[in-house]
Amino acid sequence: MVNVLETDPIKKTVNNNFGVLKAWIHQHAYLEWIEPSGGVVCFPRFRNEIKIDIEKFYQVLMDEYKTYLGPGHWFEQTKRHFRLGFGWENEENFKKGLVNIDAAVQRCGV
Repeated sequence: MVNVLETDPIKKTVNNNFGVLKAWIHQHAYLEWIEPSGGVVCFPRFRNEIKIDIEKFYQVLMDEYKTYLGPGHWFEQTKRHFRLGFGWENEENFKKGLVNIDAAVQRCGV
């Protein structure tokens, strides 16, 4: 029997990036999420007790790091949530995006 993950490059990308994402989320005590059970997007959020300038975070992330997240209020969630997709970029670019998020967070108060 053929392992679909070995033959389907899209599924391989999704699964690799999801593993990277899970490890990244668990390393950040200022974030919380409901781990998705399907699909290729998730909605992490900054914990309520974390002080961060949310507007500045999105602005810095886009303007200085050229990394794009969907603010939660676009999806009827709080601005502390953000939509993060993990199904398209190759693993190297996906990891770079996560590094960019970390850098923007540090610049904005966490």
